[in-house]
Amino acid sequence: MPVMMSTKRIVWERPDYKIIVALLCIVLVFFADVVFFGKVLFAGDNASINVPSKVLMFDMIRRGQLPLWNPYMFSGTPFLADINLGLLYPLNILYLILSPLRALSYMIIIDVYLAGAFMYVYGRIMKLSRFAAVASSLIFMFSGSVMTFTLNTPILNSVVLIPLILIFLEMSIQKKSLAFVLGISIVLSLQIFAGHAQFFYYSSLLVAVYLLFRSNESLFTRIKLLATIFIPVNFLTAIQLIPFLELTTFSTRPVFNFAYASSSSPVISLLHMIFVNIFGVFKDGTSWGAMADTNGYVGIVPLILAMVALIKIKDRVITFYGGVALVTFLIALGKYSPLYYLAFYVLPFFSRFRSPPSILILYSVALSMLAGYGFDYIFSGNTVNKRLLRQAVLICSPIFILTLLSRIFFYKKFVSLVYLINSIKKASFLTRFLHYSEFQIHSIFNMWTENVAIIMLFVLLFTFLLYAIKQCRSQLFRVLLILLIAVDILFYARNNLLTTFENIYKSPSTLISRLKQDPESRIHTMTDEGKKPIFEDKSFFERETEKAAYLLSPNMSSIYKIQSIDGYGSIVNKNYAAYVRSGSVDPTHIDVIAPGAFELDTLAVKYVITGGRYEKELSSDPTFKKLLQIQNKLLGKTFSVYENKNVKPRSYLLNDADIATGSSTITSSTENSVEISTTASSAAKLILSDVYYPGWSVTIDKKPGTIYQSGIFRSVDLSEGKHVVSFTYFPKKFIIGAVISIINWIYLIGFFIFLQVKQHQKVD
Repeated sequence: MPVMMSTKRIVWERPDYKIIVALLCIVLVFFADVVFFGKVLFAGDNASINVPSKVLMFDMIRRGQLPLWNPYMFSGTPFLADINLGLLYPLNILYLILSPLRALSYMIIIDVYLAGAFMYVYGRIMKLSRFAAVASSLIFMFSGSVMTFTLNTPILNSVVLIPLILIFLEMSIQKKSLAFVLGISIVLSLQIFAGHAQFFYYSSLLVAVYLLFRSNESLFTRIKLLATIFIPVNFLTAIQLIPFLELTTFSTRPVFNFAYASSSSPVISLLHMIFVNIFGVFKDGTSWGAMADTNGYVGIVPLILAMVALIKIKDRVITFYGGVALVTFLIALGKYSPLYYLAFYVLPFFSRFRSPPSILILYSVALSMLAGYGFDYIFSGNTVNKRLLRQAVLICSPIFILTLLSRIFFYKKFVSLVYLINSIKKASFLTRFLHYSEFQIHSIFNMWTENVAIIMLFVLLFTFLLYAIKQCRSQLFRVLLILLIAVDILFYARNNLLTTFENIYKSPSTLISRLKQDPESRIHTMTDEGKKPIFEDKSFFERETEKAAYLLSPNMSSIYKIQSIDGYGSIVNKNYAAYVRSGSVDPTHIDVIAPGAFELDTLAVKYVITGGRYEKELSSDPTFKKLLQIQNKLLGKTFSVYENKNVKPRSYLLNDADIATGSSTITSSTENSVEISTTASSAAKLILSDVYYPGWSVTIDKKPGTIYQSGIFRSVDLSEGKHVVSFTYFPKKFIIGAVISIINWIYLIGFFIFLQVKQHQKVD
């Protein structure tokens, strides 16, 4: 909600409301393909993880099932406990009323708008002018960090709340009100529900540093305030936090491994923070090398404005955000930065998170605010150094002209220079560049020169505008500077914005209907080797998504309620990974199990789906029979489905000698329960080839039984005769967490109602 801060009270004014609406209009125009032309956003982890998980969750809820267990990937895995899926985030309600990809798209649009609206409000609270607050808002909402995370909505849901946290933080300092302090707790709780604990952690660090730096209270009081903020968060999120902490003990992710946690792109990849297209553009099919990441990019003019604020304004707020920008940039360097080593070994829990550049979201927040202060400084009546302006023109003008000319005259000389440099000292960056074809190298060179030319052009335009502002500080020039910032940041904001039509997300009906005929058997997908986008292939992501739909990978099987032994998730059960002998260096999935491996039989894999991988081995192996062959002319691929003749049933009985005996039939099955009818001629043990995990209980003939682990599977001992065995997943940790969360949410809501009533009584 728009505000203007005075020293004593907040003033609500109509222009602020109009600006909030204007920001919404800008967002709608930016996403015009989705809003007006029927397209949808789809790429990244959204397609492979986020959409399938939300579709499954609401399907379970419609059928009266709590989303506790997912039997459709990794032979069964906790569902709600995987906090990174963001299942409890309020905006997921969109999946109830819209088709999956349209719900995803509108969630992204709402998130981007909220990022801008919250940043505008925070800027006004921090006494930025309306124009400066708009500048900060545009910079943050369309920054490379926010745009990059549109490919993964749980992260996006989390990071757009950071300005809202700052709003409550600043108000708690200014007003010294418990209501604002608890507001911080609520937003941090929403961040946990949004998904990806790493960004909650970064926000928590920001909260702690902000209070310690901005507050004038004693150190002891500030520590108490931090406790007041974070203790309620644990109680409010206990419904998911307690099961999640249990799940992490089964994770394949290393707890303390510097090589794993510090994995980051080479330092040279951070050039994209200035030369944003240096590694290409996803949507244009020109990404290469270290990939077309734009995380941390905030535009050229905003960067200059931030430098103006840092150099010219002596204020604690400027010092604070300058420090945040510097520290987060250095941490983003990962193993190349001593500061990252310090954070890894000193900060609690920091070592558990990988991908150091992710912290650049705080850098983007800091630069957005600094640019806002720089904006106001320019119009504050301070003199502008004419000599500096002349130097900028004298430096940038020749560079601008030379880069344009180089596209015509200097290309071959440039390539010769690269060869010379690489012959003196090999560099992976240059070697990779030189491996491309002549046409591709020329395309990359043109992108580079275009990038430099555009940067110089923006610097020149900004310089001329500064000179004009020196002569006349009218409202017109404020508008022109806003437009220049908007063009600057929006010029590259669509780099990673990949759209398509919804039919890309549909699996072949013949395949689904065939697999549905045998619901208790599992599938395994022989996916192709992972690869980066192919240069000059604009359709790469669309084709990969459509291929995943045809192969039911990585998590598409969850949408159709078809059990799979593979998948892609933030947490993979380490016992399961060891059983299938997964040697993957990436702990988010398991390696493909080759034909002939005994695990295919013991994991009840009756159907193997391939788009070409292991096709030769499958077709020549007598234990596999080809059932279906599906051609996709658009992809130019043939997909095949093979039946495994040696497959074991999902449930079976073994005698004392571990020889199959008696009969076992699954009579009913839901996500959270399995009922089995058995007949044994002697004492036997029942094996259910679903992954064993704490929280599962069993009854035998409606009487409590004892469930134990047999290998990685669930098992119970049975006496001779007929029995009905029921497995149920309703973990005590979930019950405890749910009770704690519900009680605390009710208490907190009641507290705010009490404050509201009390306030009305004072007014009366």
